[in-house]
Amino acid sequence: MNKDNKFDISAPDVSIMPVKEPDCFVKPKVQIHPMIPNPYEGEMILIIGCIRAGKSTLIANLLHQKALWGDVWDDEVTIISNTIKNCAVSRFNLERWGDNCFELYDDQIIHNLRKSQEEKKASGHDNGFCLLLDDICGSIATSSNSRKGREVVNFCTRFRHYTARGNPCMIMLSNQKFLDISTIMRANATGVFISGAIKNKKELQSLEEEYGDAVGGSASFNEMIKRNQEKPYSWLYLRLSKSPCEVYLNFKERLY
Repeated sequence: MNKDNKFDISAPDVSIMPVKEPDCFVKPKVQIHPMIPNPYEGEMILIIGCIRAGKSTLIANLLHQKALWGDVWDDEVTIISNTIKNCAVSRFNLERWGDNCFELYDDQIIHNLRKSQEEKKASGHDNGFCLLLDDICGSIATSSNSRKGREVVNFCTRFRHYTARGNPCMIMLSNQKFLDISTIMRANATGVFISGAIKNKKELQSLEEEYGDAVGGSASFNEMIKRNQEKPYSWLYLRLSKSPCEVYLNFKERLY
């Protein structure tokens, strides 16, 4: 700095530069549609919808349809769902990943998943993972001070570190009520799906308060919600990982 308190333009560049990918970077094996979440970038996705909103149908399509994520994972999907064995739509998940399907949440499931990923990563046999938490928020406290469900809450803060960079890693949490989701999990979400079937004003207000500013304000958010409600089983996807946030309607139309 000179006597006029101005920086010398010849000083070294102090710009923040992107970090070079490590030599162990894994090249994605599947090309992902640009309007859906990309597991190869590491995604924490929330799916919010009331009963009969089509949450299970959305999940089944994402996990099994080849145009979406159908070819991304082989045996690396873990599912915790209270209705996995009595939901007709979820039967495809049970048939494909039955050994990794659990009806009740237990911290030990997450502990075992983390340990397995650490061992696979260390041995070079890591292919990534997907964890689906389907309507189990009663097993996870909303407060960050509670020990209830602490293992999965902690896992959500660092899940991308348990696989080699470039491998697909995904956590999906499906729930009927937005504010029942842990505040830490909401803060770490990279994207959220909002069902067009939601008509409850308080629920929509909670979502607006959380995401309205990210999509141009309350008026803009509410206009998108109206578009989402025009047809049954419609979904609004907010890609929170982008700056500014991107918003898509049913994977076909970009709204913001």
